[in-house]
Amino acid sequence: MDFDKTREKVKGSQPPNNVVELPPENPFGDVTDDRLRKALSAGHLRTKKMPVEDHIFVNSEGGGILSTIDYGQVFGDTGTGKTLFAVALAVAAASGSNFLHWECTKPRKVIYFDGELAEITMAERLELAMKKLSAGEQSLVEKNLTIFNRDTAFNELNIELEPLDSLKGRLQTEYLVDLIDADMAIFDSRFCLLKADMKEEGSMSKALIHSLRRRRCQATWVHHTGKDTTRGGYGDKSAEFLMDFNVELSTTDAVNRIEMTWRKKRKRNELNGDLYADLLIECSEGTWYSHSEAPVASRKTDRTRTNENLVMSAVTESTIAAKDAGRAMSKSHTRKQIHNISREKVREWTINHGHYEAVDGVLAKSERESINKAIRNLIGQGVLAGDKDGLWLIHDA
Repeated sequence: MDFDKTREKVKGSQPPNNVVELPPENPFGDVTDDRLRKALSAGHLRTKKMPVEDHIFVNSEGGGILSTIDYGQVFGDTGTGKTLFAVALAVAAASGSNFLHWECTKPRKVIYFDGELAEITMAERLELAMKKLSAGEQSLVEKNLTIFNRDTAFNELNIELEPLDSLKGRLQTEYLVDLIDADMAIFDSRFCLLKADMKEEGSMSKALIHSLRRRRCQATWVHHTGKDTTRGGYGDKSAEFLMDFNVELSTTDAVNRIEMTWRKKRKRNELNGDLYADLLIECSEGTWYSHSEAPVASRKTDRTRTNENLVMSAVTESTIAAKDAGRAMSKSHTRKQIHNISREKVREWTINHGHYEAVDGVLAKSERESINKAIRNLIGQGVLAGDKDGLWLIHDA
């Protein structure tokens, strides 16, 4: 735009005696006209090298869900398990564990803003969500998950969290997200963390949404269903316009079963369609399952254990057996020779203890890959060491 010509046009189009407010020299400051034209052109957008989206969860087809630039909400009526669901989601992301049928790409830095629960209640929810994790996964959660609980903040630090749609509240949120370099932020709930009337338009802080997106921090808000459950989340619908996803949790007639229904799935495509599937889910001892995959009561102890747990049990028990056998060996045998547990022995242990079934003595490829992934995770966590010949416990003396 040529601003001198614009001013002439404005002056020439007005009656002589009228006072005309001329446009500023350049409302975009020092940005030149050439830079404006180039940066905002369709051609530049098409050729610009975009960063690959960083999805927190993926599937085997290469599709992803909950990108670090996504924003959305989980909503439902009172008592549907929204907070249990949200805490379990945070724990899964922080530990790098799978959640439902979503495979976590890696352990993430997560911050959970809790505006509802007493400190003791949040502690109970956290323990429940971590109940089935291995020792290594629990260590990752302790390191990667930050929980801003109002009771804790006030009692230990004498600080208050301002409403997140106020300037100070937004700045507090940004400060904490930057402090831990968070990939994911969960807000529980909109009603408790915002000052705006949920019925009014603009009840969601657009400034905070855009701020977190620029920081590459995925934002999930927990919200309540209103009296009219057919309308979705309580209050004004304009809050949902910017959302990339909106998922509803609702109770069913069956005990412990919850319907998980996607009300908005903006980024669904051919590769990630299964990640957005409506599911019947349930929570068993803090772990969430698709109903068809939920553990049978008689098998809870064995079948719900993670592959990391199984690998650790296999290596530990085999190491103890190796120690017993090694007592009769010459001192010239090294600890590695005595305690080096082969990967094949780990697989045999899972079969012999009834965790997997083998066909002609061989595990299915998918099961072998699951065990290998668990071994890689444990080595990455510093719990195990290993090479192509075998594995040994880091803390083994």
